[in-house]
Amino acid sequence: MDVDPRLATIDDCLYRLAVKAFIFHNGKVLLVREKDDEWWSFPGGGIDYGEDIRQALPRELAEELGVAESDIKTDYQVAYAAVGAVVNGIPRANLFFRVEVPVERLTATDDVLEFGWFAPAEITGEIAGRHISPSTGDPAELVQAVEANMQQR
Repeated sequence: MDVDPRLATIDDCLYRLAVKAFIFHNGKVLLVREKDDEWWSFPGGGIDYGEDIRQALPRELAEELGVAESDIKTDYQVAYAAVGAVVNGIPRANLFFRVEVPVERLTATDDVLEFGWFAPAEITGEIAGRHISPSTGDPAELVQAVEANMQQR
């Protein structure tokens, strides 16, 4: 890996960048609970080194939702961006996109234990005994972003 040596002199430059999806159905947004995770989160995940957004988003959603990459539809316009909490010692940053998938094809995968459709207001509270992942940013701001993007559909 050819990394610019100047990065070693910057103490706070490291973030794990993830792509996340706003997927809507019947006035609700899709959240997932991943294996070995105590939180609900938006489907998606980290961008691997060397990947671009157009590779990472469909790969992550196919892995988590069990749908074919060809079934994932988005315009790749950032719908929302958030800096989340530090998880496992690494700060998280997220790019959210409006995505359409055939919801009838969602299936359990090795990565996701369960799916759930939630009203935006439910994101700020406890969802089935768990809260929204702090890695995805401030829950109140997420609610506003979900509501704004739901209206744009």
